Amino acid sequence: MTIIRQKKEYNPIKRLLVGLTVGAACAAIGGIVFYNQVVNNSHEIAQRRGDLRDMEVTNAELKSELYALTDTQKMQEFAASNGLVIEKNPKYVRRQELSVNVR
Repeated sequence: MTIIRQKKEYNPIKRLLVGLTVGAACAAIGGIVFYNQVVNNSHEIAQRRGDLRDMEVTNAELKSELYALTDTQKMQEFAASNGLVIEKNPKYVRRQELSVNVR
């Protein structure tokens, strides 16, 4: 009985080209994925900067309203309209210390 086998071709150049092609394809796909992540992060940073600017403007407006409410002239008008008098030596509420005798 005769067994016919095909001759195995061992071509290192062919294997090298296939390996390089597969490596280049993986590198290209990885580069595209990495580029997409960088672009997405860039857009998110720009959006967050805009949100931060909006919050800073809102904060400045709220501070302005607070300072307008606590203006000394308005406080004096409020005190005069409600019959309040400014004391020169005010006595604030203080915490009293208790002495407890334990036997």
